[in-house]
Amino acid sequence: MPQMSPMWWDIMYINFIIIFLLTNMINYWMKNKISKKYNKIKNKNMTWLW
Repeated sequence: MPQMSPMWWDIMYINFIIIFLLTNMINYWMKNKISKKYNKIKNKNMTWLW
């Protein structure tokens, strides 16, 4: 019969997975938002008329 871990270990593990996934999602979202903003600024700066 396999041993079972205490319930708080399971809760800690699930919390860690949720926090890890949320952190990665936020990081991905922020990088996309910053890159889109940078692309807009870059495109505006490249349309100079001399």
